[in-house]
Amino acid sequence: MTTTTAPAAPSSTYAGEISPDQAWRRLSQEEKAKLIDVRTQAEWSFVGVPD
Repeated sequence: MTTTTAPAAPSSTYAGEISPDQAWRRLSQEEKAKLIDVRTQAEWSFVGVPD
């Protein structure tokens, strides 16, 4: 049996993707900016963690 669902509605708080350069600029320039890593444990294991 195949089940299809409608795509999830976009979040009203999701601002969209930004490039690594944009993220670095924001983190460097905005004192209260925070970067939250939301990867799963499997992603941590497969991709690794920053040095």
